[in-house]
Order: sequence, then structure tokens, then C-alpha cells
Amino acid sequence: MDNVQSLTNPSQKGVLLPVSALTAQSQSLLKAWNYSSKDRLLHVLPLHHIHGTINALLTPLFAGATIEFMFPFNVQTAWERLAAPFLPNNGDKPKEKITFFTVVPTIYNRLLQSHAGLSPELQEATRKAISPDNMRLNISGSAALPTPTKQAWSELSHGNVLLERYGMTEVGMALSCGLDFNDRVDGSVGWPLPFVEARLVDTDTNEVIKDGEETDKDGKERQGEIQLRGPTIFKEYWRNPEATAKEFVEGEDGKGRWFKTGDVAVKKSVEGAGKSEQDWAKGKMYFIQGRKSADIIKTGGEKVSALEVEREMLSL
Repeated sequence: MDNVQSLTNPSQKGVLLPVSALTAQSQSLLKAWNYSSKDRLLHVLPLHHIHGTINALLTPLFAGATIEFMFPFNVQTAWERLAAPFLPNNGDKPKEKITFFTVVPTIYNRLLQSHAGLSPELQEATRKAISPDNMRLNISGSAALPTPTKQAWSELSHGNVLLERYGMTEVGMALSCGLDFNDRVDGSVGWPLPFVEARLVDTDTNEVIKDGEETDKDGKERQGEIQLRGPTIFKEYWRNPEATAKEFVEGEDGKGRWFKTGDVAVKKSVEGAGKSEQDWAKGKMYFIQGRKSADIIKTGGEKVSALEVEREMLSL
């Protein structure tokens, strides 16, 4: 969902991100996720993805955080690095704990699957390393996070809850759950990040879904395409004015154009969420249903999200 696309295929598009947009994306995450100079981030992601570039490199550098690179990713090496500060006979191993970890669901799955094969000493040290007392923030992105993965990580880490967010190459990060554990709602990507405007446009009527209109007259949730605007949005597609014009729509309020993400979501209130001190993490939360062109299945007169079906099947 947030990989920088190759230009070898004519159907693929190059995304022009000016320095101002990259800076705005970083400033948005600084405010939302509270990066600081005390953070130490273990970087295991490729740098040709927006996830590895903005979330795990540029933004921590803005904060003066420390970044340790480990590429290509290796499960055993990753566990050993996380565990190192908590081993009784540390020797010459790293002493500083990793406080910030942001990767894709596949990596969390590989870590979870391999944990039982570690030595008892490493198992104990790694559980300490990823606990809320030591790992300040663990984030999952770039793909939908299966519920069993989220639950298993929480159990292994003494209660650390993975934070989900939503982003893509054209916009950096656009939506995110909050830092409070109560704001990390299963299946939700949270709220629009600081400096990001978001709205849903009904996929049937092409009408903007206004606050209070998230359900129809029968009480069914209205699905809408996510549209975004603000300083974090890309400028244009490289040498492709037709594609650029197709993916933007002018705002009716005269305050700028909206980027049509092609992703469909619903918005709904979640009891207990949105009550933290983070001023941007308030109101109804977004739940991604899938790509407008591929993941919305019409059956029996109903629209079904392929992502929700997958999430439920994985929970069985």
C-alpha cells in the first residue's frame, strides 16, 4: 500500500514528492507519535518504501533519535539485538534498548513463529525487550494486520499493543491510531494525522459523507472512498498529467484539491477510544474496507470487504 512504484511498467506511475511534502509528513508524525532524541529505532525496512524512508529514517532524524540499521532482515539477529541489553552476561553486546520498532505484519509473524525456538535465556530477554516498559512504540503498517498477529504480539510482550496506521507513497502517512492503548482499536487505522484533512465520498452516490451521516436510513454503514488534502500530499505523477488530473478533484469550498486514494473505508464511533490527550485522535474512527477496484465484493445486494473476510478467517 505504500511502496514506491517501479517505472518499468507504463501503467505504473512515478510520484513527485517535493521536500515541503516530505517535511510536512515528518512533522505530522513527530506530533502524532512523539519521536524524541531518547528514541532508538531498529531499522529493518527497505529504503525504497515510504515506510522505511519517512517513518523510520527522516522523522527520527528530525527528532535527533538514534537509528540502527539491520538489512537484510534476519529473525535470529533481530531477536538477539532486541534481547542484548537484558541478557545477564551481556559482554560486549549493545547495551542500549530499542524503544521504537515499525515494520510490516509479515515481520511480526516471522518473529512470533520463531520465538519458541530461542533459548530460554533469549526468550525471557526478548519478552522484556518488547514489553511496554522498554519498547515505547511498536507499529504495524503497509498491509492489513491480522487480529491473531496483534493478539499474539500483545501476549508475548506483556501487553504491548501494536499501533496500526494507513499510508501510501502519494501521501506518506495519512491516518493513525493513537498512542493510548485504548486508541489502538482492532481493525481500525484511527484518525487523520496532524495537518491531514480526510473525508469519505460515498461509492454509490459520489456524495461527501458528512459527520452524522455515516449510516444510511436502514442503519447500514456507508462505504466511502478516502480522499485527502493538505501539505503532506504529493505534487503530481511524473510526466503524467492525465493520471494526475484523474486522481484529484477540486474542493467545493475553494480550499484546494482532494486526492482520491482509491481506498474504501467506513467511519464509526468506538466506545472508550478517542479520550486521550492527543487532540487529533478524536471522533469517529476509520476502518479500511479495501481497494475500491478490487477488495469490495458485491453479493446478495450487500457490499462485503475482502479485508474483513480475511481478518475473520484468520481469527478462526
